[in-house]
Amino acid sequence: MKLHHIGIATRNIDETSRLLEQFGYWGDEIKLDTEQNVYVRFLHHRFNPDLELIGGVNHTSPVNRLLEKNGTCVYHLCYETDDIDREAARLRKQGYVPAGRKTKAVLDGRHVIFLFHTDNCLIELMDGG
Repeated sequence: MKLHHIGIATRNIDETSRLLEQFGYWGDEIKLDTEQNVYVRFLHHRFNPDLELIGGVNHTSPVNRLLEKNGTCVYHLCYETDDIDREAARLRKQGYVPAGRKTKAVLDGRHVIFLFHTDNCLIELMDGG
């Protein structure tokens, strides 16, 4: 597996984007992920990993509780894998719990699944494409 991107929960995608542009990032358009009930914007950098800025659509968005508690913060790490089902099963054996079902990502339609462990941050697995 390899790190694909770092997900960052934010109350204001535009403002966080502007702050990160000072460090050499540039961004894609903001997209609505109806499956996850969030807005997302991917930021890119010549040398650093991509960042995915994630903002809530409404009061039912999954990032809201984290934002209320912590403000803008790391939300998840996304790893690209050639076999998402095998890796998800391996992580489940290590105590990770699926945080939803496998679905298609708004980014490019590849399958993703989120898994949680109490001693780690949220992990997203993404099909290698």
